[in-house]
Amino acid sequence: EDHIAPITIVTEQGETITAPLVELLKREDIDQQAPVTQIRKQKQVKQLKAGELAESGIPENQEISVTISRGVQKLDIAELIDSDSEEMQDSLFYLHRVTEEDIQGLWGIIQTGLIRNFRQGIRLQRDGSEQKVSVLIPADADEPLPTGLSSFLGKILHDKVSTSYVYNFNTHTMGYDPDLIRPGQELILIRFSSDEIKQIYQFFAEQRNNTTETFAIGR
Repeated sequence: EDHIAPITIVTEQGETITAPLVELLKREDIDQQAPVTQIRKQKQVKQLKAGELAESGIPENQEISVTISRGVQKLDIAELIDSDSEEMQDSLFYLHRVTEEDIQGLWGIIQTGLIRNFRQGIRLQRDGSEQKVSVLIPADADEPLPTGLSSFLGKILHDKVSTSYVYNFNTHTMGYDPDLIRPGQELILIRFSSDEIKQIYQFFAEQRNNTTETFAIGR
């Protein structure tokens, strides 16, 4: 055991003492030979149906934390937005479920999605054939330029933060408020037009002296 970690003991007289083990062993008012009953606190996780709680054996006065699972919900982009228009058909959508790790908010979600997907490769079309292209987007590409002006990526992210869809699948509502994203409750749907995808690819490919070509987005 860690001799520095604090330990709480209750004496026969009912006195509660909390101190590191190494200090407790030095105390003269504690009988070093006295038997000790060790009490450990444990956290248990049980998956139950609501109707099974009464027969679970959990004491009525036991404090518990409950997470309610509403099952798996299947959603189609067509159900969330009007995707029948020609503009929507010629677009790429990035869908992300908000988690506790999204500490940078909507801006960070979109930036991370772009960096990851362009690194892994995006399928684009050129002259009727589909080709997978990839490019590295620097993690600091969204930072302002030395002149103080917004960077290329910064302008894109600023626009997407205000126009991306925020869908709450608890209330089944769609909105555009980037300040109301809740972990575990919401989906972020970001739309990129074919021109935006081409511009992003060509800009960062040119930054790294890669060979760039003109592509159309793959459907």
